[in-house]
Amino acid sequence: MSGGVYGGDEVGALVFDIGSFSVRAGYAGEDCPKADFPTTVGLLAAEEGGGLELEGEKEKKGKIFHIDTNALHVPRDGAEVMSPLKNGMIEDWECFRAILDHTYSKHVKSEPNLHPVLMSEAPVSASPKP
Repeated sequence: MSGGVYGGDEVGALVFDIGSFSVRAGYAGEDCPKADFPTTVGLLAAEEGGGLELEGEKEKKGKIFHIDTNALHVPRDGAEVMSPLKNGMIEDWECFRAILDHTYSKHVKSEPNLHPVLMSEAPVSASPKP
């Protein structure tokens, strides 16, 4: 486990900085983040996408999210490029969760319940839409 020292104890906290342009994430106390990729996400309906799930793609509830630089640079018919944020607030919770899942599985390579999490200037919303 990697991390800094807080009050004499080693802390393996993860720091997420999810901005309107890019997502940066890594362990607190390290010099540079483990992840740095665009916040924009390619969205494709599952019936249109079909085929195999590639790296950087997350399929949830009939939608395929293409996340990270390599997945976004592949042209796809019928794909929509979007951001989960609007005016600094979370607008699309499914997309936001897909970004967090991608960050944990591909960059941090850890389970979410193993580390405390700090959000740097976290985007907020009154409540997730049901």
